[in-house]
Amino acid sequence: MNKQDKLNSLAWNNYWDTGFNSTFTGHEDTGFFKELEQAWIAEFESLEDGSTIVDLGAGNGALTATILATNETHNKGFDVIAVDYAAVKNSSELFSKKRADLTVKDNTSIEETGLEGDSVDLCVSQFGFEYADHEKASSEAYRILKEGGRLIAIVHHKQSEITQSCASAHMQIGLCHRTELTKITEKLLRRLRKLSKSNRNPQQDETAEQLREELNKRADRLLQYGEDLPDQNHINYFLTELTSLFGPKAKSLSFEQKMRVIEMVEHNAKGFQLRMEAMIKASLDMEAIDNLTAIMERQGFEVIPAELVQHEFKTYAWRLEAKKIQ
Repeated sequence: MNKQDKLNSLAWNNYWDTGFNSTFTGHEDTGFFKELEQAWIAEFESLEDGSTIVDLGAGNGALTATILATNETHNKGFDVIAVDYAAVKNSSELFSKKRADLTVKDNTSIEETGLEGDSVDLCVSQFGFEYADHEKASSEAYRILKEGGRLIAIVHHKQSEITQSCASAHMQIGLCHRTELTKITEKLLRRLRKLSKSNRNPQQDETAEQLREELNKRADRLLQYGEDLPDQNHINYFLTELTSLFGPKAKSLSFEQKMRVIEMVEHNAKGFQLRMEAMIKASLDMEAIDNLTAIMERQGFEVIPAELVQHEFKTYAWRLEAKKIQ
């Protein structure tokens, strides 16, 4: 694992530790994921009882939970295996519980699952397979699948609603960094603490007033930058967290606690940028889909032409399906 892979892994570890099941804030209520869930359920219901299913890039278990729920509802007797290269076993409520029908392999790459060859009936992935090395991941899926076994993956589309909103959010974080609001906020807080220790009035301090004016000016500029974006969710988060350090609730916080808030904002922004960069890079256009299809066919898969996954005439993903043939 190279340095960038380690940084990405850490970013995802930290995110899954928050307890979220996906990174698609703002899209959960569109109806897309509900439709996608129903499509998956129909797929799992059609499987033979006792099938082995592997969720590749399981994250915190959004798709795994659907498999397990179908297993319980219909008493299918599935053997379910969740694979993810982040440390999700301790961060996911689902994965932290011992279940007879579930095996969790975290800190494990899709390209090298360690599973027995010819042992799996169905490999599935929901926004996970595309992050892997396509050649190696396809080869590994082919190796672990039984003859006639299938790989079904929902992968990011380059121009999807999800990818476009991620690009917007990534841009917002970049704008926040360029305004250097956290640096100005820290300087002002340090100045105010110094004035407080010497019992001096901050409103009569020229340096404090200059810093306050600069902070307000940069915050206004940031809001203006974001006016042309579809939303300003991340700009608003950034500003809300920093301005709260000067509000009534901040009076109960020590200087050290305020510094930790600034550190947290920077930490969250950096992790978010890494995740969004990985997501944007992993999303596939038509040429990339054709290349992935060619890779799978070279491995020995029979590949069904990729389909667009849409909701209310908007594109959200690609659907890939491939069958292992001898």
